[in-house]
Amino acid sequence: MKYQLTALLVSLLVVPAMSQERRSDDYSEKYGVLSDKNIFLKDRPRPRPPSTARTERTERPPVPEEPLENRFILRGVVIEDSELRAYVENTRTNFISRLVPGDSIARGHVLEIGIDAIRYEQDGRIKWVEIGHNLAGARQMDVPRVSTPTPAV
Repeated sequence: MKYQLTALLVSLLVVPAMSQERRSDDYSEKYGVLSDKNIFLKDRPRPRPPSTARTERTERPPVPEEPLENRFILRGVVIEDSELRAYVENTRTNFISRLVPGDSIARGHVLEIGIDAIRYEQDGRIKWVEIGHNLAGARQMDVPRVSTPTPAV
C-alpha cells in the first residue's frame, strides 16, 4: 500500500512537469518569432543581414520618354479683354499657362483659339485640340483634386 501511494504521488508530480515542458515547447514553436523580433525588448538580438548569395541582375530596357505633348492638357478657353485665351496645364508641374495665338508650348505653337478648342501646330502637322485633351489629341482622365474643407463658423 505504501509503495502504491508513493508511486501515485510520484506520477502526480511527474506528469504535470512533463505537460509544462510540452506547453513550453508549443509556446516557443508558435510564438518564438514574436519574442525573437520584439522591438520593445532592450537586449533583443540584431537582425541577420540578408543573404550574400549572388543574384543575377537583369538589365531592364530603358523606359521610353513619353511625348512632351502628352504632358500638356487644354483645361479651358476664356474671353479676356475681348480676346480668347487658352489655359493649358503641365501635368508634371501642375503649372497652368495662359496662351494666345502665336505662343509656343511643348514642341509646337498655338495657331488659333476657338471657343472650346485650340489649333495646335507641331512639326508642320496641324490639329484641333479640344478641352480636356492633351496636345497629342488624346482625351485625358480627370483626377479629382482634393480640397481641404473649411470649418463652419
